Amino acid sequence: MRLGMMWLVAVLVASGLGAAENIWIEGEDARPSDFAKHNWYDAVAKESFSGKHWLSHYDPNKPGTATWTFDAKDGGDYVLWLRCNYFACEMDSQLNGAAWKPLDLSEKNLRDG
Repeated sequence: MRLGMMWLVAVLVASGLGAAENIWIEGEDARPSDFAKHNWYDAVAKESFSGKHWLSHYDPNKPGTATWTFDAKDGGDYVLWLRCNYFACEMDSQLNGAAWKPLDLSEKNLRDG
């Protein structure tokens, strides 16, 4: 995924009722990642994060790109749940080599709090 600022956790959830498979991916487990760390931005208290780390990117001159590899046991449709800082950034996703798609970060798709 090409991300603007940071990626904490992604969860792919099977969207059909009764579907049993959830795929949990920690954002900081990306391999590879060319995210650029920034001393000030990355100096946050990470103790309450699920993996005690985060994947952050702070470079106004280039987007950061990160890759996660996973297998889904069950076929079908999934919903991507993403916990991120979406302030002043754009995010795109790509799955299985398909075209890049922008993530809709409009208010109707966001839940703060």
